[in-house]
Amino acid sequence: MNERLIVFIDDLDRCKQEAIITLLDALSIYFSSDCDVITILNIDINIIIEATNKKLGQKNKNNNAAARYLEKIIQLNYNLPKISAPQYNKLLFSLLPFNDSSIHSPLIKQADAQPQRDNITIEKADTEQKPEENNNYSVIKLELPQDIADALKDFFLLYGDLIQFSPRKVKRIVNILRILNSDLNSNNINIEPEALTAAVCLIENWKILIHRR
Repeated sequence: MNERLIVFIDDLDRCKQEAIITLLDALSIYFSSDCDVITILNIDINIIIEATNKKLGQKNKNNNAAARYLEKIIQLNYNLPKISAPQYNKLLFSLLPFNDSSIHSPLIKQADAQPQRDNITIEKADTEQKPEENNNYSVIKLELPQDIADALKDFFLLYGDLIQFSPRKVKRIVNILRILNSDLNSNNINIEPEALTAAVCLIENWKILIHRR
């Protein structure tokens, strides 16, 4: 019985350029044989073209050579449709650690986001252990306070369509805010939630480097 093998490759564009080309060359060689395989690549084609141009020694903006090389490997290009605003908001707000009281915006209700709260905890060492086995860890809870969660929600409502944060970026922002909040509290530093949230979001979007003095 002949069976078809389907291979799905994701995040190839996040690899080093040399690794991208190595995999593409391997696929090209494999596809030249008589095999019943379908390979699906979920990639940013511009990054793949850049890596291909480097392989081919193309230093100009003419991508014809890269396109011809990729045509031998990629039989069909399909651009995913842009996610609609309701779908985007549903996905975005599902990643935020809201509780029930924070779901009050009409846009959030329309998105039907599911409230959730995630905690990161380093468990305290068992005090019943022998002295030499007790590492004396302290409990650290990196929670996102409700005022910061609300400020983050408001920021996304105002600027989400303009910036279009990816799910990976949203998770990163939430984790950064958790760590910053814990650090600020331990040093008795008060920053308005709106200012803290806006600063983190803008820095993450435009990669501004800020050095703490």
